[in-house]
Amino acid sequence: QAVANLRPLDCRYPAADTGAIQRLEVHPYALLLYKDAIHCLAYDTAADEVRDLVLDALTDTRVQNDARFELPEDFCVDTYVQGQFGIWRTGATVRQVEIDFDASVRDYVLTRRVHPSQRTELLADGSVRMILELSDLTEVASWILGFGSQAEVLAPIDLRERVAAELSRAVGRYHS
Repeated sequence: QAVANLRPLDCRYPAADTGAIQRLEVHPYALLLYKDAIHCLAYDTAADEVRDLVLDALTDTRVQNDARFELPEDFCVDTYVQGQFGIWRTGATVRQVEIDFDASVRDYVLTRRVHPSQRTELLADGSVRMILELSDLTEVASWILGFGSQAEVLAPIDLRERVAAELSRAVGRYHS
């Protein structure tokens, strides 16, 4: 109701850095379902920023029925949603991700829309290249790992190194 009626909320929520419970006043802008949890994109009045709050972690929540807030004209939920790759604020650090997928998974890759920026190119050998513009690489790394040897990260180099290191650790478990 607070989202629909533009009512501020008072609540308690764990601090990101310490986990200590803090008191917040927020303006709840939108609710999103992501990975079996409901997230609230809310403006934190004290921090002067929009935050992603996991609804289950909110406690002692009270709606300020005698107050209202205005949704900023420039607020857009799509700015915070990375498609299948999480809820992260798109900022100035958007990076181009390039991944080549083997021909054996070409149809799967071509028929899935995982991100609004997604572009694909068919390559001469039957494989497919996917190009994405992402501001956070955390979730895309896990997604790529799910393809195992059928995917290769071309760019950015730090994502390529992260995926390679994780695959090496996985192989190491089977050789020990």
